[in-house]
Formats: sequence, structure tokens, C-alpha cells
Amino acid sequence: MYVSIIIQSRVGSKRLKRKNLLSITRNNISLIEVVIKRLKKSKLVNNIILATSKKKENNILVEIAKRNKILFYRGKENDTLDRFYHAAKKYKTKTIVRITSDCALVDPKLIDKFLRVFKRKKILYLSNTYHLIDDDLVQSKKFLYPDGFDIEIFSFELLEKVQKNFPIKDRVEGGVITPYLRKNKRESRNLKIYLPKTNIPNISHYKLSVDNFEDLRLIREIYDFYYPNIYFNFLDVINFLNLKYNKNKSNNNIYIKKAKKNIMGENMLLSKNHNMILPNLWPTYFSRTSGINVWDLNNRKYADMSLMGVGTNILGYSNRQIDNSVISTVKKGNLCTLNCPEEVDLSQKLLEIHPWFDKVKFARTGGEANAISIRIARSSAKSQNIAICGYHGWHDWYLSANLRNKKNLDQHLLKGLSPLGVPKNLKNTTYTFNYGDFKSLIKLVKLKKIGIIKMEVCRSTKPNILFLRKIRKLCTKKNIILIFDECTTGFRECLGGIHKKIKIYPDLLVLGKTLGNGLCNNSCIRKKEINGKFF
Repeated sequence: MYVSIIIQSRVGSKRLKRKNLLSITRNNISLIEVVIKRLKKSKLVNNIILATSKKKENNILVEIAKRNKILFYRGKENDTLDRFYHAAKKYKTKTIVRITSDCALVDPKLIDKFLRVFKRKKILYLSNTYHLIDDDLVQSKKFLYPDGFDIEIFSFELLEKVQKNFPIKDRVEGGVITPYLRKNKRESRNLKIYLPKTNIPNISHYKLSVDNFEDLRLIREIYDFYYPNIYFNFLDVINFLNLKYNKNKSNNNIYIKKAKKNIMGENMLLSKNHNMILPNLWPTYFSRTSGINVWDLNNRKYADMSLMGVGTNILGYSNRQIDNSVISTVKKGNLCTLNCPEEVDLSQKLLEIHPWFDKVKFARTGGEANAISIRIARSSAKSQNIAICGYHGWHDWYLSANLRNKKNLDQHLLKGLSPLGVPKNLKNTTYTFNYGDFKSLIKLVKLKKIGIIKMEVCRSTKPNILFLRKIRKLCTKKNIILIFDECTTGFRECLGGIHKKIKIYPDLLVLGKTLGNGLCNNSCIRKKEINGKFF
């Protein structure tokens, strides 16, 4: 089955002038070139042919075809059927996939899927969108593909028959096989026609081809959403549209509205606020979890690529062994006047794993554990001033770095952290430095009388061992207390924290909710030399 994709394209669009030359991606790839690039991902196609007319204004399309190393054919200006026939005949194709250049979202995986169906069922014509053929031939539009994902597959045998038997006066500009099928309904019913359906209802009403500026704006928005990836698929687009237009009366958006009304800042943690990520598009709320997967309130399934709750669930969500143990403990009782003996057992275990430390303090959250580490360090440090690198929670001591400049913390995970409500007299107590920039840290230590350095060992990159060794040496020489915040990295590469793997040891260590596989259990561990007390 020798297969050619034939793209029909001319510059002379009437509704949106030169639309196939307009850029639709952030890095200015034109509509026609995006279509070509996506189609090249098809695995069952032998070649791609751009079919245009001999009109001079279409020379630029031929240049684009050559630049992208695809074939081209130039024929009559106002007879698309004739152009298709001679293009297919010239390149000796047996099966034609018709694509229009205004379908910027065309999915090569769908093309391959339908080509397999076409071959298996031994049919003459396949269309995946109802508007390509007569409504009378479509019993239900409920599960059909939307306009913009148009794929038409037909045999050269059928194309040749239509070319010979369809009078020029009846041909429609832009049409190939479909005008003939509409005109000859009785004959159409005798043809082997197949109309593939999706397993997704209520999407055929979407308009995803480019005919006007409103269409173009939506396509650009979709490409911008997935930038720099231009090879997202059909389901990715539908997920985007369902989020954008709140299909199925999205429970997520209902809860967002309630949260805006009832909760200060909309939620408990700034790092989980949808406005910090993708406003109105982020799933925001979950209904259940399992392994690496999270389900939103509309039961859509996601693979969590966000470090499994920012480094907390290293054994996966809803780990059965851990959950059963927790349920068993909860049944014994909850928070009461007395202490639980488990914290003593856990402290002993942590000190066995970290024999260079001598005391442990537990906390509910990572931000709280970080604040505790600062309180302990300040009670023992020669100077109260802190140099920080990384994200360490939302407490006053941390946000005070933005009192001097609201952008000081922008390079440390979250942008736009407001110091509103932070006491002004903390203004010159916390200073930032960038990971890997040892020279700026040296200057900071000298100019600001730094007594404490607090940092993440690493976050999304490998640890810079040379940089960390220099900091450890500096802290020892200047009698500066070094704190490693391993809320994100702790236990992910070795038992106890990544500092053990690289053999660079801090004076204070903060471990996050990995201690309980995502449950509220955080700790701060100190060296004996840090003799400050915490009550």
C-alpha cells in the first residue's frame, strides 16, 4: 500500500489572507510548516506532497516544500480535484491521505491508526469528520472528530473514477472526493465508506481549523500552552479544551470559586496555588491517588511529574503498607495530652542514620522545620544574619529577603513572593545568593556579617560538589553555621539525604515529609557543637 499525504494549500485565502504563512508558535513557525513537521511523524506514509497552483503568489509555498524536503505539484488554480489526481498520478501513489493546510493540529498517530483501518477493512473511502460527507450518511455526531482534525483517506482507484465522471461545472473549490459523494448519494451508499469514531463524547462541535483570526488565536493559545513541544496529540488538545471551556461542569472550577470566597490566598500552600502555575487550567484539587498517578475531581488521570508532592512520596502515593500502618495507629488514638512513643523511636533511628548529629526536633510542615532550624542556629551563631539559596517556606525570616527588593527571591523556585505583613525591622537580616556563585557569597559574608548559611543541596540538577565543598570550608573557617534543607532531596538517592552520598556534612539538617511518605512528619537534626536550645 504505497501511501502519500497530499496537502492542499494556496496562498490566496479569502477569509484570512495568507493564513498558511502566519506564525502560530512562540518561535514563529508558520501554519503550513507546523503541519508539515507534524505529518513527518507518521510512520506509515511513504511521502508528503504539497499540491498548489501555478499562480505566482504560490512560489513561496514551493520554497517551503523544498526547504522541508517534501514533494510538490503545481496545477490548476481553481480545480483542487484535478491537482490531487495529477499529483497522485505523477508520484504513483495508491492510497491518498488528504490534509488541508489550515488543520494545524493534525495528528500523525491518528493518520497511522486510520491507515491501518483502511487497509484492514479494504475500503475505498474513510473520513473522520462528519462535515466532510453528507449528514444523511452520519447516523450520530455524538462521537465524531471535530473540524480541524480532518483526515480523508481514499484509493487512487476512487480518485480516478471521480476525476473522470465528475463534471468541472459541478466541482467545488477546495473539494476533492466529498462534493462527488454529496452529489451522487445513491452511488455513495454503495461505496465502502468508513467513518471512525472517538471514544470521547461531545467534542464534534469544536472548531479547530483556521479560517479567521478567532480560530488563529485559539490555535496559538494551544501551541503556547504546550511550547516548546509542537508534537502534542489529539487527546492533549481535547484535555486543553475541556480545561479551557470547563466541560462537564468542572468540579475543579466550582471549588476554586468557593476557595476564593472562603480561604485567604485560596489555599493552604502558596506552592500549590493554581495562580502560581496555570491559572484556571491547573487541576488544583485531587480526588484520589495511587502509585505515580493523581485523579482530579472530574476523574481525569494524571501522571505526577512534580517530584511526587515536591519530594515527599518516594514510595508512591497511597502505599498500601504505609497506609495500613497509619490506619492501625490512628485507631489507637490521635493527638492527646501525652506524647506518642513513636517519636522517640524515630529520633533514635534518625541519629543512627546520621551519627554525626546528636539531637532531633520534629515538626508538622517543612516550612515549620526550616523555621525551627533558623531559631536553633540563631541561638548559637555569632551573627543573626542569614544567607540563603533555595526555597525554605513562607515564614517571616525567609520572606524578609524581599523587603529590600520584591524580586530577591524570584530565582529561588517561586516568583512574586510578597513580604506583606512581614515586620519591617527584619529587612536587613536575610540575604540571597545564587547556586554555584561562590564569589557573590564571599562578598555577602564580608559585607553583611553573615552568621548562618542555609541552602538546598540541589533541586532539579545534580549537586555542584565543588561549590558545596567550598561553602563547607568557608563555614568552618569563618565559624558560620551551615544548614542543609533536604525537604526535597532527602531520602531520594540514599538513606538519610543526598549530603551523605556526596560526603559533605552540614551543622543542621532539615528533612521533609519523606519521613512519612507524604504524611505530616518533618524534622530538624543538629550537631552537638550547635548548643543552642529550642523550647
